[in-house]
Amino acid sequence: MQREKEYTTAAADTFDETTSGLLTTLAAFDATTINRAPSNGGWTAGQVGEHLLKSYGIAELLERNAEPAGRPAHEKIEQLKSIFLNFEIKLSSPPDILPSASPKDRDLLLKALSERIRQIRRLTATKDPTGLCAAYELPVMGTLTRLEWIYFAIFHTLRHIRQLQNLMKETGEPGNSRKMPDHMLSAKANH
Repeated sequence: MQREKEYTTAAADTFDETTSGLLTTLAAFDATTINRAPSNGGWTAGQVGEHLLKSYGIAELLERNAEPAGRPAHEKIEQLKSIFLNFEIKLSSPPDILPSASPKDRDLLLKALSERIRQIRRLTATKDPTGLCAAYELPVMGTLTRLEWIYFAIFHTLRHIRQLQNLMKETGEPGNSRKMPDHMLSAKANH
């Protein structure tokens, strides 16, 4: 129970810090480089942003009525962390959150992300984190509690911030080329 309380207490601040880092990193790309494909053929920075925006559709899950979990609300957080922060493996995106091939408007994308982030943040403050969101099953993981969905968003975002930072190096974008802080990868996520 103590561990669940620690995760719950840290969730909002960690989400805020992580998503602030995302917005800062994405804003460092200009109108041209946000749509420049990397040499390895991967996603552009704009596509990474659109993918995260679609993944933040978890707000609808968080908003819905949840069921009693019947297990600790933080039970799957370490498993989520071990998957999403393992940068040695390539993960496949579910089709419904794949980005489109069309060019992205940086400012519109940042605005949409900011709005969705505010919505999720509001829900983290007003909804019971222990409720199970049974309306959707994450591949391999199954159903998650609201608390686990917040950590999913944190770890998933951290993974893509790293991807954006690698894109910055390749495009020569000077904006925000600092490395992801080590504490984002360990301390706060390791309660």
